Amino acid sequence: VWLAALLAALLLPEWLGGAGLRDAWRYERAALEAGMLWRAISGQFVHLDGGHTLANAAGAILIWALVGQAFRVAGWTLTLLVSVLGTAAGLWWFATDVAWYVGASGFLH
Repeated sequence: VWLAALLAALLLPEWLGGAGLRDAWRYERAALEAGMLWRAISGQFVHLDGGHTLANAAGAILIWALVGQAFRVAGWTLTLLVSVLGTAAGLWWFATDVAWYVGASGFLH
């Protein structure tokens, strides 16, 4: 169930919203400075294109195949939360030259 929910979160924005949703949700430093704080999180769930989306979904499946049984649902939820927030914080404080970012690669790695 956990893997299915993560895959839905990765795949649905691309399939339902495409480029318009990607532009509205991407991590964008200027938008964050203007108060659109949700973009720190939402940018990690939109992708450059369908191929990028599928690559990130394949990465999630590979992680699950390798270590999926290591935690219960609560453990994976906490791991995802810490990883997503850590990626957002890292982009904000340590990658100040990054104007925009999309994709789940940060929290998957």
